[in-house]
Amino acid sequence: MEFFEAYEQVLTPLATASSLLQLVARADEAGLMAALQTPATLVDVAARTGLAEDTVATLCRALVTLKVAECHGDTVTLTAPWQALADPGAHVPLKVALAGIEIDGRLQRARTGDTFWSMPPADRVTYARSISPDPFSDELVETFRSELVNDPDRAAMAQGGRLLELGCGVAGRVLTTLRAMPQLTAVGIELSPDLADEARRRSVALGVQDRFDVICADAGEYASPQLFDYAFWSQFFFPEPSRRAALVTLRRVLRSGAVVHAPVGANFPAIDADPEGPLAREFALWRTVLNSWDVPERRPEQLVAEFEAAGFEDVGVIERPASPLLRARQP
Repeated sequence: MEFFEAYEQVLTPLATASSLLQLVARADEAGLMAALQTPATLVDVAARTGLAEDTVATLCRALVTLKVAECHGDTVTLTAPWQALADPGAHVPLKVALAGIEIDGRLQRARTGDTFWSMPPADRVTYARSISPDPFSDELVETFRSELVNDPDRAAMAQGGRLLELGCGVAGRVLTTLRAMPQLTAVGIELSPDLADEARRRSVALGVQDRFDVICADAGEYASPQLFDYAFWSQFFFPEPSRRAALVTLRRVLRSGAVVHAPVGANFPAIDADPEGPLAREFALWRTVLNSWDVPERRPEQLVAEFEAAGFEDVGVIERPASPLLRARQP
């Protein structure tokens, strides 16, 4: 194969995808993505964004060509996938998701030996926000509330109880849960001081600081005189040396019968069914970063065995399309 043929086949699609992400980020910052949530004429979009009409026309033509937007007569609107990504109720705000992707790209180029702690603090906070739910989204809070009240393990959160999260990061999940369940209280354990500070700041901004304590500490060293009713362990960010101690902590601080959940990290059945598909490619890239941080890969059966070895009962995996969850019960 000649150079130009290879370039066209391999590098051109990658360069186009990279440029598209930058274009979407530009459009989002200019308010264009919000303006295209509903069908709008180019004149309307220009008025809403303050951009010149010829600039709007050029940007919209590119977005339509690249299937970010579509035309209907004299109006333009986002395609269904991009409407979901730009929606106020999205799991992560589009701006934050794009910033996380940019940081992820830099992580792939990091020097051998770099760790999570080598990242600039601002990058750590942005990266954490990009992979956790947005607690400021009222729509997402309602989605959480609906899921929780229909979950036999967690429906009782509506009456109160105590929730523990090990590795809470910037506390997107726990804060969204607290907003959805106003009687619930929670404690988040986070080793990174900058992430713990951001979690506290967000709890104040959301007005739930009286129901949420953030403790900056090693999860394996945490102890509590008062037992917890629920727990969540962000296991796929815990390096090998810290994992056993984190499970010991969960056994120590959970009441009998309490249920703990942990994200599996990937849809392994789908990856196994299509080992060269998009999910497999995404997971392979993500694993290179986590491996550089000494975080081990745990397939579902390995994660189940890890919990069972720690003494948990009724351990199993709840299959979900995007993010399967491990469920285990404290004896």
